[in-house]
Amino acid sequence: MPPRPFPSQLRVGTDICKIVRFKNILLSTTGDSLQKWGSKIFNGVEWPLFLYKAEQYQLDRSRAATVAQWIAGRFAAKEAAIKAHTKRRLFLSQVSIVVPSVEADVEYSGTVKPVILISPPTRLIIMNTLAAEKRGLRDVVSASKQAVSSRVLIKVPPRVRKFAHENGFLLDEPLFLRQQLTKEEDSRLADVSISHDGEYATAVCLALDEEIEKILDPIVDFGDGDPLHEPKWGDRGFGEAAHI
Repeated sequence: MPPRPFPSQLRVGTDICKIVRFKNILLSTTGDSLQKWGSKIFNGVEWPLFLYKAEQYQLDRSRAATVAQWIAGRFAAKEAAIKAHTKRRLFLSQVSIVVPSVEADVEYSGTVKPVILISPPTRLIIMNTLAAEKRGLRDVVSASKQAVSSRVLIKVPPRVRKFAHENGFLLDEPLFLRQQLTKEEDSRLADVSISHDGEYATAVCLALDEEIEKILDPIVDFGDGDPLHEPKWGDRGFGEAAHI
């Protein structure tokens, strides 16, 4: 007889990373480049606190080790959450590390335990250059100047480009991809424990690993009506209280 399956949908994920890795990035990155780098890890929910930490570091570069420790802990927690969810492909942007009842502009002291918010499954939003300009997306000008063989086009999966073409976009025009706007009340909580010891940051996540419904086809956005996408760094409205 095969062994009995684990009698619960609870799953554990863990991760460990070197703090010095993030310290070196901080020491070699400044200004807009630091924000662009941070946007690869932190989403709109976490952005105000990341900016606060980044400003602390830029005002006093001797705080690099402290800020790097904070970033490393958040990064490890996100990776642990991704590993705890085996039935869906999560990205860093869909995992939020938040501290209940702590304002974004107050430095986290460790007295309140952080939790994880897992964004619900979302649909992909597809825009061309004209729609991206209307929505205030970043890098629109540079993308529109590039030829068909540009890096922008290479990053778009063939199935997405085919879907966009079938729904009114030209086959060879630059495309901009965003995730569908989500509501915080639709997110799911997961438990997390973040630890630091010497040069390492570790995290353990305990989460409910449920089957998810089939994700629907992408949404083609022509730039009309209210925006449906989650903004990223550099987009108009990113990090503000209200979405664009």
